Amino acid sequence: GIPEARRLEAADTLARLLERERKPARQAGILRALGHADDPRILDILIEQVIRSPLPALRLVALEALRVHPDPASERAAILALGDDAWPVRAAALPLLSAIGGRDCIAPLIDALEREDGRLITEVIETLKALTKRSFHDNVVLWRSWWAEHGANFAGRGRAAGVPGGAEVAGGGDAVFRLGRAGLGPRLQPFDLLPDPARE
Repeated sequence: GIPEARRLEAADTLARLLERERKPARQAGILRALGHADDPRILDILIEQVIRSPLPALRLVALEALRVHPDPASERAAILALGDDAWPVRAAALPLLSAIGGRDCIAPLIDALEREDGRLITEVIETLKALTKRSFHDNVVLWRSWWAEHGANFAGRGRAAGVPGGAEVAGGGDAVFRLGRAGLGPRLQPFDLLPDPARE
């Protein structure tokens, strides 16, 4: 493998490049590379992009990069992304929450189920199933009732999370990942959201 000092130096170089780069397509490439850096210092950079980037495509790419080395510290940023104005960003938060989500994300996911429409409803349901090992389909009243009764006993994180004695959901927790890269499907890619460089 790559020696530790070289790996850290590469991560530092990428972080400096991101600070200087102004072209969104290049920023997205750097964010992807940072996701593979396997350096705990990078986590803060990616979380910052999810929370503060004005460009939906960069928020989306940062969420995808966080999924490479899932860390519970990114849960708060993924929860915030559930309220993003851009639906692809909201969709990209769901697989990350499925992998790392704990007790704090269940109520926001139920709230998301109530306000979403179209295919995101299915993806939110699959994420809730993966985390809780329960299925109340799109019935927000039943989800809220179950959470009020069982939330205090909720244990674990990510796909291993659940309630003691909970039954597995048919299809398991991987259903959300069958929907395509970051839940976007094969047609819409992050660069579809970027401004056209020819028009800059």
